[in-house]
Amino acid sequence: MLGGRQVRDTLVTEFEQRIDSLRRMDDLLGGENVHGLAVSELRVIVRLLRTGAYNQRQHGRLYAVAAELARLAGWAAFDSGRHQAAQRYWLVALRAAHEAGRPAIGANILRCMAEQAVRFGDPADAVTLLRTARAGAADTLTATERAIVAGCLAVAYAQLGDVRSVHAEIAEALVQIERADPAADPEYIYWCSRSVIDYYAGKALLCAGDVAAAVEYLSRSVDQLDAAAYPRELVHHSAWLGVAEVDAGNVEQAVCLGYQVIELAARTASENARVDALTLCDAIEMAGYPGATALTDRARAALRAGNTAAAGP
Repeated sequence: MLGGRQVRDTLVTEFEQRIDSLRRMDDLLGGENVHGLAVSELRVIVRLLRTGAYNQRQHGRLYAVAAELARLAGWAAFDSGRHQAAQRYWLVALRAAHEAGRPAIGANILRCMAEQAVRFGDPADAVTLLRTARAGAADTLTATERAIVAGCLAVAYAQLGDVRSVHAEIAEALVQIERADPAADPEYIYWCSRSVIDYYAGKALLCAGDVAAAVEYLSRSVDQLDAAAYPRELVHHSAWLGVAEVDAGNVEQAVCLGYQVIELAARTASENARVDALTLCDAIEMAGYPGATALTDRARAALRAGNTAAAGP
């Protein structure tokens, strides 16, 4: 295979199926456990692209595989706290998506880059990335993909204080997710559901100051999420629901969520999950709740142990 022999369609199909397995492993286990696997797979596909013999159709499929593996390696790096490495992988992914002639894959990579920018307080860059994604792949995005981009834009605009755009993008995300046809969606977008869009809407509204609406959306996102399939996402959804409950004055409810989030985050090999758990603890502590110190101590002990376990041998 790597000595210049002809690549068979069955081999390309196997690579495509292996990517899907890696995505779902990331959902269940967190980026820290998947990063090395994604990088190893990416190295193999790069060698195959350099040395194998393949036709034009296989060329596009192989580069699409490389783009998605590099995107996943970047996402796992981001989830592990390796932020510069994540950016490097995403740049590789963008080049591969362009070579594959798959603008929708490129748009999804830009969405990942925007998620990182939002998390680290650079919403202007996030807006630029997401608007570029929307414009560059406008004719190829499914309704589900449009919903995701709009939801992410709502959160970015909320950080910028652009409330009008927040409401416009939430409305767009809700319209598009109602139009979604899973049969038409690309394989890498399986994870997006109404629960995810409600999460984006709730987080954006919380940042924009509409606490009551934020609690409503985030509560629905937690209730509708498939917790068994997406334990890391349950941490994110529940943690931000807890922050919204603090802002709404329901601190005891937030504390209950806090203990749940800490236990979930400790079992998930994800730096982002641990950060969100500590964000909720900080919000409870700032609210002056009497039991906040015990909660924070529990979080630090559990998450430190979880971090050590995630690092592994």
